[in-house]
Amino acid sequence: MQTGLGGSVMKLLLVAPQGGVRAQLVDMLDEFCGELYVVDHDDEALAGLLPATAVGRARQGAVSARHGAFSLERCDLVLLCLDGSGLEGGRALIEGFHAAGGGNAPAILAVVGGDDLADRAALFRCGVDDYVAAPLVREELLARIFNLVGRHRSLDDARRARRQDFDRVLLQLARSVLPGSGRLQQALEEIAGQSARVLDAKASIWLLDAAGQLRCVAHGGTDGEKACECACPVLADVDFPAYFAALRGSRVLSVNDAAVHPATRELSRAHLAARDIVSLLDTPIRQGDRLLGVVCHEQLHLPRVWTVDEEAFAAGVGEQVARVLAAHEHWCANQELHLAKRVMQLAPVSIMITDAQRAIVFVNEAFEQMSGYLAHEVMGQSPRILSSGMHGPDFYEAMWQSIDRTGFWQGEIWDRRKSGERYPKSLMIKRLANGHGETSHYVGLALDVSVERAQQSQIEFLAYHDSLTGLANRSLFADRLRQAVARAERNGSRVAVLYLDVDRFKVINDSFGHEAGDRMLKEVAQRIHASIRDGDTLCRQGGDEFLVIVDDVVDVDSLSCVARRILDTVSLSFEHEGRDFSPTLSMGISIFPDDARDESELVKNADMAMYQAKDSGRNRYQFFTAELNRITRRKAEIESSLRSALAVKQGLFMVYQPKIALESGALIGFEALVRWSPSAGTLVPPALFIEIAEESHQIVALGDWIIDMVLDQVAHWQRGGCTVPPVAINVSPVQLRYPGLVERLAHACDRAGVDRRLIEIEITESVFVGDIDAARGLLQQVKAAGFKLTLDDFGTGYSSFSYIAMLPFDAIKVDRSFVSRLGENLKAASVLKAVIALAKELGLELVAEGVETEAQAAWLRTAGAEVAQGYHFGIPAKAADLIL
Repeated sequence: MQTGLGGSVMKLLLVAPQGGVRAQLVDMLDEFCGELYVVDHDDEALAGLLPATAVGRARQGAVSARHGAFSLERCDLVLLCLDGSGLEGGRALIEGFHAAGGGNAPAILAVVGGDDLADRAALFRCGVDDYVAAPLVREELLARIFNLVGRHRSLDDARRARRQDFDRVLLQLARSVLPGSGRLQQALEEIAGQSARVLDAKASIWLLDAAGQLRCVAHGGTDGEKACECACPVLADVDFPAYFAALRGSRVLSVNDAAVHPATRELSRAHLAARDIVSLLDTPIRQGDRLLGVVCHEQLHLPRVWTVDEEAFAAGVGEQVARVLAAHEHWCANQELHLAKRVMQLAPVSIMITDAQRAIVFVNEAFEQMSGYLAHEVMGQSPRILSSGMHGPDFYEAMWQSIDRTGFWQGEIWDRRKSGERYPKSLMIKRLANGHGETSHYVGLALDVSVERAQQSQIEFLAYHDSLTGLANRSLFADRLRQAVARAERNGSRVAVLYLDVDRFKVINDSFGHEAGDRMLKEVAQRIHASIRDGDTLCRQGGDEFLVIVDDVVDVDSLSCVARRILDTVSLSFEHEGRDFSPTLSMGISIFPDDARDESELVKNADMAMYQAKDSGRNRYQFFTAELNRITRRKAEIESSLRSALAVKQGLFMVYQPKIALESGALIGFEALVRWSPSAGTLVPPALFIEIAEESHQIVALGDWIIDMVLDQVAHWQRGGCTVPPVAINVSPVQLRYPGLVERLAHACDRAGVDRRLIEIEITESVFVGDIDAARGLLQQVKAAGFKLTLDDFGTGYSSFSYIAMLPFDAIKVDRSFVSRLGENLKAASVLKAVIALAKELGLELVAEGVETEAQAAWLRTAGAEVAQGYHFGIPAKAADLIL
């Protein structure tokens, strides 16, 4: 066997019917052809190589050949024997090979029975690269084969090199940082220049303006040629509808002869022919479905057939331009945001910003109101559009000299409104510089002197009213309350203060965003205002708190009617962005002089009553009482004492209650519980002081102290040689959400030398309220740190079966209220059975709390519960009293 061109093995496909010519061809080719595949004209395998339409049927298969499976991609030459089938019989096969090979179709050499000139011309029109006529001469056949294959390989090498050049240029353009630095024009010119050089054609980039017209924004010439301006700088859809329609419907508009192509005939007659532009390769620039412009490539003088590779490259260029425009748009948005932040810090006056060339780039609403011009009417214009004609050139020259020298100018100037009216204004101009000390913008702040009084009135309103709701603010409320109390003292009447707080507002604000929160506050404000008398004062205290002054109170019953009317009106649902919201209020009521001696005490007592309403279940009102005052004072005393106890680490101690395996009676764990004895013989109920710790933000310090005490005790037990079961620590939802809890707990375990698997974290169901995704993230942090996780008091709060399945718990503790009702309440027993079954199904450990009798323990064993805890098995005790 002989090698082919360049020493490589040649691969040929022979399509010929059985017979003498086929055998003769095989014999001639066998010596030098490394891989020869032979197939008949209507062989099943041939139908599998080509599109079904090429051979008239949709048969599939693979060529059986001497050297294995055949692929057109591996073929150097197709030798098509037309002897017997004639030209018409082979036309479909020729078209099929070109369709199957796409841009990489192999060379085709036809073997024909005669040397008719008409047949030869027809062969070339069909796509045959060359032919050889019978009778066959081996040397002629081989010469033609070598010639064809050599030419195709040279074309493939050139095409490959050109593709590499295309890819390199596209990669270079993709890495460009120019658009991200704001240099859009430079980026577009670079793309046009690179594109023109690679395609050896004229290149230009056109973008749609606000009127929907294409405007030329960048040019590129071929190597050695300077980019030239377009003869037609603007193209309108109304003038060239066919061209615009083709752009909107094409990925690439490839035109060999612009004068005859239906999409470009009008354009050629109007503009292209005069510049001797014959062929076009135009790529629409798109963002999504939106047409932004077009990248044009133009061939002068002679028609040009654009290759598949060139069309692909042009499409890539269009994508790069779209990327550059998006990057520049993002850059511009960032710049505008930066500017907006700076001007927001200035007074609420007319603001104009220009670029370094003094072209207007921003104006605010105050400018529009003052000048009469809308923003889009002045964008890109010079501030001279406002000139009144009352100042000469010397005035403006002196002004700009001052700005250039000092960076600042301030004075009074006369301007002209859009209506033609002249008006005086106080103007300050400030020059802004970039990081290199170069002028980047000018900012002008102006105040219309003629409307000064109206602006002063607005300033006074904002000083005494809330900007969100328009209600009286705290300053105005304090003044109105002083007047109301003074009148009540003079007239011997009574005045009441209603302190209102929106229930769970923080949950709404955090879960649905500040826009939803602001909408709710506006709705609540409007509804409260509609529920009170015109003479009463409504104030927004701040956040989600409101205050109402009710003058001339007749009796408590009338106040109750007002309170109930407010609650009922506010609780009506409203829709915001497809969601229904039903706000509720907690309300406290205090009356002067019954409950307070002055305004300050009146508000404070109403505040206390409001918190009592919240503690009682929300969506209700509460009158201030002496008992409420006593409870509030007691809470304040406990808060102060707890703060002192935490500071000196005295009075607080830990107790441990065992957890027992119901089946064996074995000790399998402890729950660590904190106790507080402020003085000898006294104990503050844990529920009370822990609630106060949460409200006063002392829970984090208390929790850290508990963690240290428990870990020290576990380490002490281990040093004494005891086998220590897992110990559960209760963690408040407030404590869990405090940043760094998991890290502090893990570090404390490692410092004490305690295995993290011995520490169990118990949380209550309230951790789910508001944001289940945030709760899941917190709990996954606990699990990832190596701690066991238990849900405490299951069934008493907000939880549902879906939460249990969604969150990474190891165990659930059934609340003691279900256990205590065993034998008395069938529903409690049914719930317990369902929870036990749920735990088993989810692979969770179930702990029954509050087991106090053997009957309860026996029922739980029978029901399948695994672990129990309660006085029946052991009361909470200090570590010294426990036996391990």
